[in-house]
Amino acid sequence: MENGAQNVMVRSSDTDVLVILVSFFPQRKGLWELWLLFGAGPKRRYISVPGIAEALREDMAEGLRGFHAFTGCDFTSFFCGKGKRSAFAALDKSAIEAFKQLSNPVQEVPLPDLKSLEKFTVRMCGVHSDTEVFKFWF
Repeated sequence: MENGAQNVMVRSSDTDVLVILVSFFPQRKGLWELWLLFGAGPKRRYISVPGIAEALREDMAEGLRGFHAFTGCDFTSFFCGKGKRSAFAALDKSAIEAFKQLSNPVQEVPLPDLKSLEKFTVRMCGVHSDTEVFKFWF
């Protein structure tokens, strides 16, 4: 890190903090260990941020902020009665690329990414048709 620290521990009970740590971890060169002390009281546990980032692969780790915001976080509720497990099951490579776009500030999301998000939403909501359910007008 900038001050030379190679081992860091963060304490939080907010899943949004975990998402932020995991999504930015691949960009933190020189940081060997990053742990999150999660929870409170007897339910506290240590979570290895690099372990999660590695399990997700770098592309999904980078897109995690967009995925989390799109599928439900502190500021957006989940939709279609589906949680994160259903959302992960609906992911494909094009959706991951679209979530990477959403994870970084952009003025406009490219139309191919919007189409990927549309298909992801249809899959997540359990619609098994190739018919476009939503139309984006620009």
